[in-house]
Amino acid sequence: MGDLSEKSIVDLVARISQARAGEFSIFGLFALIDALEPVPALLAKARKKQDEGLTQLDSAMRAALESDKVLSKAPTEMKKMLAEELERAVSVNGITMRERTRALSFIEAQLKVASKEESEVAVARCAKLREKRFQLESCGIVKESAEVHRLEKHCKELNAEFSAVAGAYESWQAGRSKFKSNEQLQSAKRRYETLTKQIASSTQDLETALCQRRKVNNVAEIVASPSRRNCLYRCAK
Repeated sequence: MGDLSEKSIVDLVARISQARAGEFSIFGLFALIDALEPVPALLAKARKKQDEGLTQLDSAMRAALESDKVLSKAPTEMKKMLAEELERAVSVNGITMRERTRALSFIEAQLKVASKEESEVAVARCAKLREKRFQLESCGIVKESAEVHRLEKHCKELNAEFSAVAGAYESWQAGRSKFKSNEQLQSAKRRYETLTKQIASSTQDLETALCQRRKVNNVAEIVASPSRRNCLYRCAK
């Protein structure tokens, strides 16, 4: 996430509230956990300055201290929430391919760390992680929402058009080619700038849609192995 600002702190607090309300998908929880990574260091720095009697805190530090109770507990709270959602996914709800890839990557990283320790706790943790990995590899895959599909298609179309426009415009910027007229140059420049903004906006819209909890109204929406589909239908009856 980079350096945190007052605005990003306020945004994080709002997203934590959304997660607590059950509004985020597994993808959304992973994104939030990633975004929270720099928070503990910022809080520690802000508390140290406050303890030293320094009043010249920047706006990000002040915002972090104002939401200290929420932010200090959030990383652990969100990881616990993620574990609960993954458990539901492998047992009932299913998971998207994108979420499964992210979850498996997360588990592999945890396994690498735990496998280097030799305590009984570490051995038990490795066994639990291997079991979770197996469950994720075997669980049902659900489709992304219609909104995600729409936005993915839109982003793809914008990027395709941008590639064509950028090739000519960036070649002109580098001095490798020329436009036939100033009018043609200005038109290319306007389209280049417009597409740049549209791609940024659409990418953000896609990220937001991916973070939203999906509504699965029918077990038929889950793409799974025949044995799992039969199990799901039996459970739904």
